Amino acid sequence: MSSQIWKPVDGYQGFYEVSDHGTVRSIDRVVSLPKGRTKKIAGKIIAPKRHSQGYLFVSLSQGGTVKNRYIHRLVATAFIPNPHGLPEVNHLLGDKTDNRVASLQWVTHKENVQHAYDMGLSSNVGCQHHLAAGVIDNVLGQRFATVKEWCAARGIPYSTGRNLLNGSNRSKTIDITQVIKTVNSNA
Repeated sequence: MSSQIWKPVDGYQGFYEVSDHGTVRSIDRVVSLPKGRTKKIAGKIIAPKRHSQGYLFVSLSQGGTVKNRYIHRLVATAFIPNPHGLPEVNHLLGDKTDNRVASLQWVTHKENVQHAYDMGLSSNVGCQHHLAAGVIDNVLGQRFATVKEWCAARGIPYSTGRNLLNGSNRSKTIDITQVIKTVNSNA
């Protein structure tokens, strides 16, 4: 195994580091105790936990506050430039536990969702990605790039349209069987 490159975790400089292999560790430090005493704390590798969606995360503590942080975001923030300010980190091979720099990239939400479909990781069961999907309305004979555009054309509130498409709402005026949601609004 090749050696790892370590960089400070953003916002936790002096406390934690992340490696280009996706490992997180605390670093040696001295903390102040009451009555002017100090205590040396030895650094160690932080064991990751698995989120219910499969992503690995660690719990980081600073100033008495503990926060959970996804490892893939820590790695991307430390090692991958993001000049366009893209909001999400994609696992290129689809493995949510592979947090090596070479396996990650910054993407838009739409690109991340599309990648999940392309890799066969998501079938949109339960319509969890309706915000990234386009809509084909066979009654209107039109294709809409977003659910929001479709709602505007139908003259319905966005929340109503979203609920109609994900099946949690019924309408007396819109036959949802005549509306087909698509995954890729560019196709």
